[in-house]
Amino acid sequence: MTQKEIGQRFERIETQLEILARYNVNTAARVDELFEAQKRTEASLVRLTERTETGFARLTDALTSLVRIVERHVSDDHGPK
Repeated sequence: MTQKEIGQRFERIETQLEILARYNVNTAARVDELFEAQKRTEASLVRLTERTETGFARLTDALTSLVRIVERHVSDDHGPK
């Protein structure tokens, strides 16, 4: 292999390494973006869970109140005869 061929091969390898380095940088940036998106999704799910829990608590309170009203109504002889 001549000196010129060695130089050309070295340049090709150097070019390939530069391409690989750019790819790695882009991949790392994309991984960072995906992690950030995952964090946002997790936060959104936490908020949704909290709202759902609040909704269930309100529903439970409403049903409890309804049961009390029905029990009072029935105990006052207003129920079916």
